[in-house]
Amino acid sequence: MLLKFLIPGLLLPGIAFAEPNACDLMPKADVERVTGLTFDDPHLRSEDACAGKCESLNGTACIYQTASEPKARVQIEVLFPPFQPGDWTQIDRLNAAVDKNATVTDLPEFGVPTDWVYSYNYGFLHYVDNHRLIMHVWEQNIGDNATALGKAKEMAHLILERLDAQ
Repeated sequence: MLLKFLIPGLLLPGIAFAEPNACDLMPKADVERVTGLTFDDPHLRSEDACAGKCESLNGTACIYQTASEPKARVQIEVLFPPFQPGDWTQIDRLNAAVDKNATVTDLPEFGVPTDWVYSYNYGFLHYVDNHRLIMHVWEQNIGDNATALGKAKEMAHLILERLDAQ
């Protein structure tokens, strides 16, 4: 992202500022509104370390969890360039093939490679725009496949709207 205006009307291209973090892009109130659940305060984590091949080390994760059992969890990750090369949605399919209960659904309405992987009580929306953003919306104990997918898509669209507004 570029800082576009220091003084209203004065364009200053090339001056960068920090990318927004995941908790700013999907605040607790919105996660609670979308899911209908009450979450503890979020935990913000930097995505600057990796145990294996990662898409990017430039981003953050925001983790929400309920206090009540069974614990529901929503984790939002936003990653910015530079990105590692790779077909990340193909990797989703390979990983899902190991889990015989997993389903993978393509989500063409996002306009870039995006998929949804769901198994039992766990879902993962993976949005890949290699020029701008990689986003993950993880959900656990949020609902059945269709319910969790609807909530993940709503959160992903809110994040994209907020990024576009900046």
